[in-house]
Amino acid sequence: MHVRSKLLILALTLSLVLIPSVLCSASPFELVGGGFYTTLTLTDLNDAIEDYNNSIEQFEQEGVSVSKMNKINQTLGVFGGARLNVGNRLAVGGTFDTFSAGTGTEIDYDDQYGEIDLDLGIDLSVSGLVGTVSANINDYIGLNGGAGYYFGTVSMSASATATGDYSGYFDLDESESADLSGFGFKAGGHFNYPVNNQLSLYTSVNYRILELATQIDNSLTNDTTLNANGVEVRFGISFGV
Repeated sequence: MHVRSKLLILALTLSLVLIPSVLCSASPFELVGGGFYTTLTLTDLNDAIEDYNNSIEQFEQEGVSVSKMNKINQTLGVFGGARLNVGNRLAVGGTFDTFSAGTGTEIDYDDQYGEIDLDLGIDLSVSGLVGTVSANINDYIGLNGGAGYYFGTVSMSASATATGDYSGYFDLDESESADLSGFGFKAGGHFNYPVNNQLSLYTSVNYRILELATQIDNSLTNDTTLNANGVEVRFGISFGV
């Protein structure tokens, strides 16, 4: 009788430990989040940056010190959201994605009459509300896709200071910006590694198709759209709740 009581107590203890785990593993709702690396096409902006860099030699021949402007062709971002498992291998969800990138140049000139310092910067900021669908092939790999609405701004700022005889002619502090928006699509594959019944690590690679329309004509883009196509590499976690 004493042994049977011990076995009963042990069985009850195991059930109390295992039941919450089973419930958690069966939970269809997960929180997801992490970071990503993405490439950016941005044809018009990067063509303009390349033209500027090609003209630097002419400036330097006139005694001007100029730094090259890096192309805006890659950046890092973060994301967060939720996912609902609707079948044995299928899940739907949504994330909020955001990334920003920028570049700039410095122009310095000095002679016996004074000195001129000019700073020029271009910044891009984009966020998106993205719906996602993923289909697992097995416990570790699967296919995924998504579509969403993206919005943000592209801006250019210029500031200049001058000394000596130039001080009255080259003081400058100006900026220009344009709002961006558009619908984007992505597709790719993912690798999932379950750590325990609630926590999983995963990575995915997607190709994104995204055209961002500018709301007004501006001098930052030669066209009314920015091509923000690119490859995304994501690293994140999912947590069942």
